[in-house]
Amino acid sequence: MRRFSRRPLSASIASTDTTSNGQDLDEARLWEHYGRVLDEYRFQVNLNWSRSQYYFVLNVALLVAGVGLLSTQRVPLPVAMAVFLVGAASAVFAMLASRTQKGYYANTRDRKRDLEEKLGLGDLAIAPTPGMGGVRGRLARVTTFQAFILIAILLADLAGLGTCIARALPNTTQPRVAVAIQVIVPRDHRPTTVPLVASQGGHVVQAGTMPLDSTTVLKLPPGRYEFSSWMDRLCMQAMEITTAPLQSATIRCP
Repeated sequence: MRRFSRRPLSASIASTDTTSNGQDLDEARLWEHYGRVLDEYRFQVNLNWSRSQYYFVLNVALLVAGVGLLSTQRVPLPVAMAVFLVGAASAVFAMLASRTQKGYYANTRDRKRDLEEKLGLGDLAIAPTPGMGGVRGRLARVTTFQAFILIAILLADLAGLGTCIARALPNTTQPRVAVAIQVIVPRDHRPTTVPLVASQGGHVVQAGTMPLDSTTVLKLPPGRYEFSSWMDRLCMQAMEITTAPLQSATIRCP
């Protein structure tokens, strides 16, 4: 019959804690584990860069596809809108994924630093970045540059989406047409200026004065207007303005 030794539970916990903290590992085993951590560190760096390349290629491809669909008239606008929307979502997810993968790298970096302290490497520890103890300065972190690029792509996608929405909305603004207005008064009335009012449906659109024996150009949207002036009495001329490039109207005051 097999017998089990009775060991205090506190002793078992203490032994487990010592092993988990690496205090009972000799120098050779620490160096061996340090080599594995360096391999994992290099793996995380390469993996992060490969993932970032995939993110950039995917987001740039979606942006180019959206611009191409927007520039052609043969593809419905909802298709281009969907591509820009997917591109914007992809850029946001790429930034979140970049932040997550940075955490994997940071865990390995911290483990490497712990082992370097246990091995007493001091100033000989591997420190390629200022965050790891490097002495060379840098303009910004690589992750910061990546975030700027992804934000720029996100803004471009949102701009393309806004352009699609603007094109899809009905155009409520009407083009303005140039109309030349002339007021003819009797010879016995020779004022220097005459008033001029352009109204539509009883509402004044434009009003002012114009020199006599001259022509004033008004820019108005197409529609039916009443042009009026007055000397001793009101003079009026109704006119239907079309989309022709230049039209004219004459107000005769008898």
